[in-house]
Amino acid sequence: MSLITEYLAHHARQQPEATALRGARQHLSYRQLDDQVSVLADELAALDCCHLAIWMDNSPQWALLQLAAMKAGLCITLIPATFGPAAVEALFQQIGIELLFVSRPAQLNRLAGAPLSLPQTAQHNPELALSGFRLAPQAGAHKVAPDTRLISFTAGTGGTPKGVCLSADLIDQVCRSLLDATDPIAIGQQLCLQPLSVLTENIVSLLVPLCAGISIRIASREESGQSDGVPDVAQLARLLQSEQPHGLNLTPELLKALIGVRMLYGPLPSLKFVLVSGGKVAAGMLEKAQQLQLPVYEGYGLNECGALVSLNLPGKSLTGSVGRVLPHCRLLLSAEGEIRVTGASMLGYLGGGSSPACIDTGDSGFINVDGYLFISGRQDEIQTNSRGRHFSPEWIEAELNNLSTVAQVCVFGDNSDFISAVIQPENNATIARIQLQLDQLNEQLPESARIEQWFLADGPFSVANDQLTAAGQVRREAVYRYYGPQLNALYRQTNSSETLEKHHNEEIVSALTGFGGLGPQPA
Repeated sequence: MSLITEYLAHHARQQPEATALRGARQHLSYRQLDDQVSVLADELAALDCCHLAIWMDNSPQWALLQLAAMKAGLCITLIPATFGPAAVEALFQQIGIELLFVSRPAQLNRLAGAPLSLPQTAQHNPELALSGFRLAPQAGAHKVAPDTRLISFTAGTGGTPKGVCLSADLIDQVCRSLLDATDPIAIGQQLCLQPLSVLTENIVSLLVPLCAGISIRIASREESGQSDGVPDVAQLARLLQSEQPHGLNLTPELLKALIGVRMLYGPLPSLKFVLVSGGKVAAGMLEKAQQLQLPVYEGYGLNECGALVSLNLPGKSLTGSVGRVLPHCRLLLSAEGEIRVTGASMLGYLGGGSSPACIDTGDSGFINVDGYLFISGRQDEIQTNSRGRHFSPEWIEAELNNLSTVAQVCVFGDNSDFISAVIQPENNATIARIQLQLDQLNEQLPESARIEQWFLADGPFSVANDQLTAAGQVRREAVYRYYGPQLNALYRQTNSSETLEKHHNEEIVSALTGFGGLGPQPA
């Protein structure tokens, strides 16, 4: 029996009427949730299957299904929202998924499956009815490691996402570690904003709060204003003002939206603990959050280690760091400065490999004398300009994302004379205002990190155009595939100041045409 299953049964006895899960229309107390999980777990076990996949929008149904599958001892694959039917079909053929649950059955036009009938679950609570399919066995499908209980996909910022196989023991370790390090009960109600297919969100906003016995409000992407690439600040403000949550888990992009909510709509006094992870956060953004009295704390982790490795906490926080290492793991630094993690390890990747004794994170960093971890960039993303100077595009993007005129940005400049940027502006940001803020930022940056040329994106980087991962991270390669001709033209046309000036003027005219996403959308 997993840790979460034990805690759920405990809370059902000790506080049966306390709210466990809420959606837009659904409400489940701990007693109701425990009962419903038991009913669904029995139905899943009766199907005599070992492996199910969830390809759903955020909802209490997602949580119910995952908890029931955990109780039944099944392997669960969390399919990212970015996956289309073809990718799901390929996954099904690769690893032999037997049960597939979806939000929109029409998505399965390429898969042959028999609709599942789960009468007891639907009868128990019709609002929690699930749409599922039983899939035919696939010859040649690979078996996952016997102890795998959860498969989560990496963000895939540089290429195809990898499936990470995790054991129930590792998930329990991470949950215990977070329960010991934080005080979820004191924090109170958690609002789930990111997709539950994102492992950090799944653990921080679902499993740990349920272990602690607190209430979780699960918001769909439409409710939270994340239907497309750029968060809708007004919609997010409405949700926050309505729900008055105490805890949030955010990406840097969502943190920027939260700061926008605070500046435009006033204080958010209910918030007690806001964890931000999933990418580099500019120090200026964290300082702004502190000035606005937002309780923001930066953390760090990766799926291969069970999501979180370190985090800052109230009274134990150092701006610029990603906090102290959590008790379930230990960090080592290679001679090249790469961060390596032991004590918390995946079972391997889908398609091959075994459980490594040590995870090479690919991130560069250091630990100070007080035990705080600092991340300096991705080793494989460190780029070198034509003068031999190294720079981290992720670090520069974090600084640019801190500007009030920039909604999204992607930076380039490897083996080139200067750094360029593709910028999706905030609403109502003018070209002149963007340039002014860039000039001010450039004065603070080292010469090797300054933005010399830029142009406006045709529209937001989004999951739909493959330029954004489900976790909200920009996919640099996808952005380059679409904007490559414009980027290459920037570098070709800088041989003389006359040519550069001409190009810049043409770019302004071109950018005005596509301002605010009115230009053509990337395919």
